[in-house]
Amino acid sequence: MGVRQQRTWTVLLIGGNSKVAMSEVSESLGKDYDTTWMRVNDILLALRHGGFCSPDTHPALYPPMRGKRFTHSVDELTQHLVGLGRFMSPVIDSLVMRHLMRDEPIIIEGDCILPARIARQMTTQGTEEIGRVRSVFIIEPDATIILTSIMKRNQGPEREVDADMRTEAQTVWQYGQWLTGEANQCSVPVIEPRPFETLHDRIFAAITS
Repeated sequence: MGVRQQRTWTVLLIGGNSKVAMSEVSESLGKDYDTTWMRVNDILLALRHGGFCSPDTHPALYPPMRGKRFTHSVDELTQHLVGLGRFMSPVIDSLVMRHLMRDEPIIIEGDCILPARIARQMTTQGTEEIGRVRSVFIIEPDATIILTSIMKRNQGPEREVDADMRTEAQTVWQYGQWLTGEANQCSVPVIEPRPFETLHDRIFAAITS
């Protein structure tokens, strides 16, 4: 797909709960705008596994699990995701400011992106800078759809859904509801991922309106 309209932003932030095809649509938008895109999750994985941090020194970076089993309630896991977003916010801020200062366009996506932090980025710029940071959140509102996505990722269709899968799905759903409430308070657009065939166009409409 070619560039359909002149880009009016320098940084496009795409947040949301997981299992909503953020990477796929970010790649598509990157091709459409001929712009670099990146996953916040890549930075997070580098911090977790690159020898920079450990569960003892930076517990906010690590999910509360024992082995591959969740050890906390859905509410506690949701608050962990919120805390993770707050922990990663300065990192995302520095990326945004670097690309604004160098006037290098980029699309940044990930479920660590928080609406309130975006709103601050969008409102603390000078008058001539307004609009250079745009954002949209993709939120899946159906916990059943999230659970189905987790099942497809983790195992074959012949195996039964276990308690951890249900806990993960409910946590992802609840975090999405929290993000939606925050985004609405900050006047940041929220859209659903389905139908995926029109997601690209709906994002385009949201960031150009």
